[in-house]
This record gives sequence, structure tokens and C-alpha cells, in this order.
Amino acid sequence: LGVRRVTTFEFNRLTYEHQQIKTVQYNSTVDIIKAAQFSESNASDMLHSFDYAFSLSSFNHDGLGRYNEPVCADADLVSTRLVKRLLKPGGILFLSVPVGRDALIWNTLRVS
Repeated sequence: LGVRRVTTFEFNRLTYEHQQIKTVQYNSTVDIIKAAQFSESNASDMLHSFDYAFSLSSFNHDGLGRYNEPVCADADLVSTRLVKRLLKPGGILFLSVPVGRDALIWNTLRVS
């Protein structure tokens, strides 16, 4: 497919390695907020560096504590802003989210 590298942003420690996959691990929602502001962040060197981003039912889980991260009501919005700043101008975000009545299913996911 011509992909030179893939970068993942994770709360969980991944159990695999690949020479073309770089993982940026966040230990907390606070780390994501710092990254979104590009203050004290390992994401600042990646500003506007991605052609594409994929979020497959992930933003709707952010900040709910399900993955041992601190609870943060706006974590989904913060993560979305971070991706916007990481994409190159004209970059494309492929996004999937659950669709239905607006709801918060504690501590699993948000539906909108």
C-alpha cells in the first residue's frame, strides 16, 4: 500500500513491535491535554505531520476511566483537537463513532 510508517497513540501498552510502527503512549488524560496544547508533549514534534488519521470507535471512550485513565468529561473533544493539529493542512480524518440517542454509558462509551 505504500505506507512508510504508522504511528499509534495508546493508553495501553502494546504487546507487539514492528519496525514501521511507532507508538506514542499516554499514561493519562492529562498527557493528552498537554499534547493537544503542545506543551511538555512528545507530540509537539509531530505538528502537521500526518496525511491521514484513523479513529475507529476510540474518541467516544476517552476520559471515561475504562482504560485506567483519569476521568475527564471533555477528553473526546481534547483528543479530536489533538488529531486536528497533528494532521497536515488538507489531511483527512477517517472517523467512526456510535450513532444513536445522545447518551453516556458509564464507563464504556459516549453515543451521539
